[in-house]
Amino acid sequence: IEYLSEIGMEKVRRHDVELLRYAIDTLKGIKGLQLYGPERAEERSGVVSFNLADVHPHDLATILDGEGVEIRSGHHCAQPLMEWLRVPATSRASFHVYNSYDDIDALKAGLEKAREVFRL
Repeated sequence: IEYLSEIGMEKVRRHDVELLRYAIDTLKGIKGLQLYGPERAEERSGVVSFNLADVHPHDLATILDGEGVEIRSGHHCAQPLMEWLRVPATSRASFHVYNSYDDIDALKAGLEKAREVFRL
């Protein structure tokens, strides 16, 4: 709490929104990638959920891990939402004060690598 207070919560939120904007703009250009959630960064918390074509999120997480990119995959304790979305699971990247644009660029590069591996 002290760390965030020292930074200032308004500054933290601005940083989160800037990262989310960049992430959404960057990721929506990846062929076969489905983003979930509001398109406007201001309507999100620091999370971007997505799926890549016919790649299971657990397989995608394994590929990204090999590229040094950490995401979460699964139903995220939100099984009713997964049923509503008609997907078995999603992949999820989270961003906060300790992240930068470089992390999003690394995620994009990892997703492009996954597209190569799965021949998408």
